[in-house]
Amino acid sequence: MCDIFIGQNVFSGCTSLASFNLINLIKSINSGCFINSGLITISFEGSKTSFDSLPSMLFKGCSNLDEVNIPNNIISIGSECFSGTSIMRVSLPKSVESLDSLCFKGCTQLERVDIFSTCNLSKVFPGIFEGCTSLFYISNFSSENLVCHNSTIYSKDFSRVYLHTPACRDNYISFDRRLNSVADSAFINSAYIEIVVFVDSSVSSIGRRAFESCVRLKQISIPSSVSSIGENAFMNCISLKCGVLFQNKTQRFVDILTSSGLPKTSLVECQAFSCRPQQVLNVPVPTILFTVFILM
Repeated sequence: MCDIFIGQNVFSGCTSLASFNLINLIKSINSGCFINSGLITISFEGSKTSFDSLPSMLFKGCSNLDEVNIPNNIISIGSECFSGTSIMRVSLPKSVESLDSLCFKGCTQLERVDIFSTCNLSKVFPGIFEGCTSLFYISNFSSENLVCHNSTIYSKDFSRVYLHTPACRDNYISFDRRLNSVADSAFINSAYIEIVVFVDSSVSSIGRRAFESCVRLKQISIPSSVSSIGENAFMNCISLKCGVLFQNKTQRFVDILTSSGLPKTSLVECQAFSCRPQQVLNVPVPTILFTVFILM
């Protein structure tokens, strides 16, 4: 029997295509193969494939696809691979090493991601779960380069935070002195966060779109150690109307803050007694609460 090679966008827009079995004779499959098709079910012969990566946009826009069992030999999942599907739960096999940017973007039904406690995952790119408004849980895991704790993925030494689940209900986020940087899109669309505190002056950079569309975010403290803030880091943080606490008062840093999407009014200290951020600032946080909510 002949080997099979499937080209780019071959079944794109085939709305009548409801199921497909990827047999082992298929030696390669290119990007966008099933984009915007009517797929309801996808199966893999023997729970493995003859290739080790799922290419970019493979199932993008397959809005009828609500379940997929990722083959046990897959090493990488490409950009926007499952974007816009209706999958509700993902179990990543131990073999997966890399998740490319936006690979699950807009999966609004996705609620949880299960990952082997000792896995090979070593790279996560920005915006993996952007627009996954129902995602509240990622299982704890530890790999050579990454660790997940409380549904938040960090570098192994906790010096960098990569992502936080958008529907996690923690409303108070605090980081200890190990944190050095916040990755691009790390907290994008986090629906419940109201307060972010950097406990120590160790963090130096906040990435692009890091807190974009955190619509309930009311207060954030930015220590003097922060030297760079990415574009649109605080875009559409509509509740940050005043009370952004920052130590570096130089004009250069104020310009950086405004280019990050913060309105100028949020950079002015609010004296109104009714201002929620002002009240939060003036109320001591008990040590026990501080311990409960801190992300380690």
